[in-house]
Amino acid sequence: MKKNIGILGATGLVGSSVLSALQGKGYALLIGARNQYKLQCLKEEFSTENIEIIQMDVFIPKQVEMFCSQCDVVINCTSPASIVGTRIVRECIKQGNDYIDPFGEGDVEKYIVDNKSMIGDKKTRIILSSGTYPGLSEALFKYVAEIHKGAEVSIKEYFYGNSYFSHGATQDVISSMINNKSKSMSFFYKDEIIPCKMRIGESICIDEKVGTMYLYPIISKDFRRVCKETGVKEGCFFNTFSDLSSMATFFEIGSKIYHSNSMDTFGYTEQLEKMYRNKSTENEKTIFWFGIELVNGNDVEKKLMSFEYACNWNSLSGYVCALVAEWCLNDEISKGKAYNLDEIEGIQKFIESLPGEIKQNIVKL
Repeated sequence: MKKNIGILGATGLVGSSVLSALQGKGYALLIGARNQYKLQCLKEEFSTENIEIIQMDVFIPKQVEMFCSQCDVVINCTSPASIVGTRIVRECIKQGNDYIDPFGEGDVEKYIVDNKSMIGDKKTRIILSSGTYPGLSEALFKYVAEIHKGAEVSIKEYFYGNSYFSHGATQDVISSMINNKSKSMSFFYKDEIIPCKMRIGESICIDEKVGTMYLYPIISKDFRRVCKETGVKEGCFFNTFSDLSSMATFFEIGSKIYHSNSMDTFGYTEQLEKMYRNKSTENEKTIFWFGIELVNGNDVEKKLMSFEYACNWNSLSGYVCALVAEWCLNDEISKGKAYNLDEIEGIQKFIESLPGEIKQNIVKL
């Protein structure tokens, strides 16, 4: 009998969070990773008969084939995606499995574009960017833009979280920057990417409980696409830092990448990992704030919306992946297509189904 959901990289930060989100819901789960001991500990931690473990290596094709053959939906939480590449998505498309990836850029994206007809023939679903960032960051922007349609809209999105990256995820962040998938110190304005003229070290305080946040504007290709599709006049995304030193480190890495021809991710990865290694993770939370300016004729209205989640961004990525898997099993997502998270049908319902709090206020910003 096939397992409903397979989780690869199940012992990692995101993979174990997927398992946590799905426990007690009655799904038959197959979890895979290289470390047998960690897999066994994970199964004992969740103490359910519905979990089966399998020790495997995603770099061995036969093992990937065997794993995928036992699942309806495969959630790929292995990393770095830039090295794992197309090994898993290729097998999922071949076998007709639904495939969910919290990242899914680079070679995976290209493979999906090149095999669009096979995805349709196999009636499989491919959902990329099913994590916190990228993924939920664009989906929330779309949610906010859609409910304010009909006015000239400018939206500034601020992302806050107190967590850290795994080694693999850090490599993916650096790889995305090297491959020019995102532009730092930029924003979207009237269908163009415009250099941001803000000073390095500018800060804002939206929530007194969080305190001062130092701003780093950055535009991903998917954020730009969502801005264009929703028809906003202006769209800005700010990664935020609780201290100026961390923001400066991130800016330094981005500047080095911009001015270098090197494709080597490892030196930058070590620098970014070191920055997050000693960060406090007490009172874990992930928050997206949206500063919204609406213009109707001569009337200007300013609003603030927030989406608050009582978990770190790795756990939130796990919840997002788990909910996408449930939607696949319930046929709430059409078959035979590839999506980014913000492109799935009923994205507003999806966002409102996540375990978070949505707040909306009219404010002076």
